[in-house]
Formats: sequence, structure tokens, C-alpha cells
Amino acid sequence: YSSGLIPKPHVILYYAVFFFFGSWYFRLGDHACRLGRLWWCALPVAACLAFPLLFVTVGDRFTNPLLQTLFTWLMVVGAIGLAHRFFTIESRWFRYLADSSYWLYLMHFPLVVFVQWQLFYLPLPALVKAALVLAVAVPVLLGSYELLVRHTVVGRLLNGKNPVRNQ
Repeated sequence: YSSGLIPKPHVILYYAVFFFFGSWYFRLGDHACRLGRLWWCALPVAACLAFPLLFVTVGDRFTNPLLQTLFTWLMVVGAIGLAHRFFTIESRWFRYLADSSYWLYLMHFPLVVFVQWQLFYLPLPALVKAALVLAVAVPVLLGSYELLVRHTVVGRLLNGKNPVRNQ
């Protein structure tokens, strides 16, 4: 991706596509979730067809990027539809996670790197290290959101002014 802290332009462009698509789709107001109506087809095709083909076409500089694109968009559309199908009932816990998600996204990298660095020389299996990173990072990030962000100007900046959400 990068040799330093600044990502390469093509990586920024890659993520910008998803950002602008999300912004456009949100403004579209697709409350019926027409985009994700075929989630039950998109997710299996992505997982059982596109994903394995990525490994078969690793050296192919034409087919592999096309399959990566297909896999990514099938997963995006499938996840939108799956979420609309199974998570339409308001939940305080999901609302809290949704409100905290941008903070967690912004702050996770330095914390995860720090915890990984602390575990680097320990002779533990990778899955145990990954579980430890999660066991440390998630409570610290959620705790920092609750104590430092949620009821502050930063919380209003990240989540907007919504009295129901910020209680």
C-alpha cells in the first residue's frame, strides 16, 4: 500500500470510490434496499466462486483485478442486503456500535500496532495473538469513545446532533 504514512494515490482513489458510493447511496434514500435484494445470491457467488478464483488467477494482471472488483462489490451489495434483511429492528447495542464505529475506525490503527508490537516476541500462535489484540483494543476503544467522545463536541462532530442517539 505505502512505504510511509501517506498512502499511494491509487489506494486513496480505491477507498474514495467506496466513500463516494456510500455517500451517493445514502442520499438516494433506498429504504426498500433494492440494491441488496439479491444478497442471498451475491454472498455465495462472492464466497464460493469469486474468492477461490482469486487464488487461481494470482499472476494474471487482467483477470485477477477484475475478480477482485467483482468480489468486493458482490460482498458490499450482499452485506447491505443481509443487514437490511436481518438487522432492521432498532437495537440500542447496534446503535451504540454504529455511533462509535467512526471513532473506532479513526483510532484503532495506533492502538492495534502498539498491542501487536507488545506481543511480537511472545511465543504464541497467531490466532491467540489476534484474540489478545481484540481483547485489548475493543474495550479500550469503546471505553475511550464513551468517556472522551460520545457526549462531547467530538461526538457531535462524528455522529451529528441527534438527542436520541447521544443519550
